[in-house]
Amino acid sequence: MGMSGRDKFIAYLERFYSRLPDSPKRGFRLKVLITSRPYDRIERGFSKLTKIIPTIRLAGEEESDKISHEIGLAIEAMVKDIAEKRGLQEEQRSVLQRRLGEIPNRTYLWLYLTLNEVEKGLGKTLKKLLKIIDTLPATVEEAYEKILVRGV
Repeated sequence: MGMSGRDKFIAYLERFYSRLPDSPKRGFRLKVLITSRPYDRIERGFSKLTKIIPTIRLAGEEESDKISHEIGLAIEAMVKDIAEKRGLQEEQRSVLQRRLGEIPNRTYLWLYLTLNEVEKGLGKTLKKLLKIIDTLPATVEEAYEKILVRGV
């Protein structure tokens, strides 16, 4: 099995920095900003690199619950808007909102892409809505994949 893009990137950075003589490392001006969710596997991937070069880690775990709550509020508002525009019944709106809220690790980008797909495929019947809900993408990658597959 091949390396993921993230793993390749980390390996390139490790190789690059390990080849520098010790003295220039301190004054080297290349700075890299990496953002991600605080998953252990990601942090472990960077463990060797953080021993080679100076590193600053800004933890955002405390903000995760706040962001999740805000995305929940956005789901509520956006689903309400879609329901009003498309004339969805209360049951349909409620089912859609509940299902979107059940997806773990939601992001604003995921929400935007997912609701865009929902609106495009939305029919008037509960059966059609349930079909769409059953195939909601759980990640940004899945949302992009659905868009790409549909576009082909």
